[in-house]
Amino acid sequence: MLYKPVNLNVFLVVLVSFREGALPLHVPARRSRRKARRRYFNAPSHIRRRLMSAPLSKELRAKYKVRSMPIRKGDEVQIVRGERKDTTSAKVVRVYRKKFVIHIERVQCRKSNGAYVPIGIHPSNDRRNLLERKAAGKLAGEDKNKYTEETIES
Repeated sequence: MLYKPVNLNVFLVVLVSFREGALPLHVPARRSRRKARRRYFNAPSHIRRRLMSAPLSKELRAKYKVRSMPIRKGDEVQIVRGERKDTTSAKVVRVYRKKFVIHIERVQCRKSNGAYVPIGIHPSNDRRNLLERKAAGKLAGEDKNKYTEETIES
């Protein structure tokens, strides 16, 4: 049986701002395509978080020496490729790990009954702007387990 090629809408999103949080994680590549696909689709939620990472722009890659970061609710993104490309930024409304998609505000389609539903976009098709998020994570780690004389005496 021959398979017909599927026409997929490809989106690219650029992150404008984000909340403070975790540092990026490395996910090792697998050699076997079959095993890699099995692990990808059967991955638990805590691993799907790492798999649902978004690449950074070239300037941010050079500045922070990080290629991608896991995406989170509340991050501001900008779609720069695909039929829904836009120059304005919008927030990530939901990170849907079960379906490997993110929902962005104002990116939705209208159903036949008039209701609006969000369109899922894969997070690898967006880029993030790290500005405060990475710096805040480093600052939080510096004061960890550090005690002064005032805190010990009280």
